[in-house]
Amino acid sequence: MKRINKIRNIPKDREAEVLHSSKRRCALCFAYNLDRDIKKGQITHIDRNPENNEPSNLAYLCLLHHDEYDGKTSQSKGWTPKELIKSKKELVEFIKNYFDKLSPEFETATMNKDSAVGRQTKHEKRQNITPDIYNLRIPIYNAYRDLIAKILRDAKIELQDLFEFANKTHEALFLYDENIADFFSLIFQKANRLHYLKKLMETPHLVEKEKWNSIVEEESDLLQWFHDNFQDARKLFKKYLNFG
Repeated sequence: MKRINKIRNIPKDREAEVLHSSKRRCALCFAYNLDRDIKKGQITHIDRNPENNEPSNLAYLCLLHHDEYDGKTSQSKGWTPKELIKSKKELVEFIKNYFDKLSPEFETATMNKDSAVGRQTKHEKRQNITPDIYNLRIPIYNAYRDLIAKILRDAKIELQDLFEFANKTHEALFLYDENIADFFSLIFQKANRLHYLKKLMETPHLVEKEKWNSIVEEESDLLQWFHDNFQDARKLFKKYLNFG
C-alpha cells in the first residue's frame, strides 16, 4: 500500500471537537466489527482534501483504518468516502442514543505493567470473607467501577466525579489493605491528569502549538490505560470479595 502524503492543518479546536464527539471510537471498527473500544488513532478528511476542515468532513479512525483509508493499493478495493460517511453516522447515532448505557464489563482488556494489579501473583490465595465484610467492601469496589465506567463511556472525567470517588474510597486502607489503597491512589492520580488534559483540549487557543500533539497523545494513552486496567482490577478484587 502506498501512503498519500498530506499536510495536516486541522485547527486544534476542531480536532478536540472530533475527538470528543467520537469518544475516540473508530467509525469503521464500529460499523464493520461492532467494536466499541477506545482506540489510538488519527483524524482523517473524509473527502481526502486536507483543506476541507468542516466538521462533516472529519472522522476519527484507528491507526490501521487511518492508514488504509489514506493509502492507495492496487491489490484490493480501498475504503470509500461513502462508506466512511455512513460509518460515522452510525457511530454518532449510537453515541447519542445508547452510549450512556455502556458498561465496562463489556470492554476487553490486557495486563498493564503500570497497574498496581501487576503486583499480584497467580499463586496468591483469595481471602474468605463473611457477608458482613463483603457488604462493607463492595461499595468501595463499586465506586471504582462507576468511575471507570464514566471514563470509558465519556472519554473524560469531571472534578465532581473525582471528589466523589475520593470520598467513597477513603476507607480502602482499613477495609482492604495497602495494596488496594495504593491502587486507588494511582487511579485518582491518573484520573486527575486526564481531567487536566481534557481542560487543556477544551481551550486549544491557550495551548502552545508545539505542545498540542503531545497533549493529545498523552490523553489517548491515559484512556487506553484505564481501558486496560479494568478487567485486571476485577481479578484483583476477587481476592477480597470471595465468600469461600
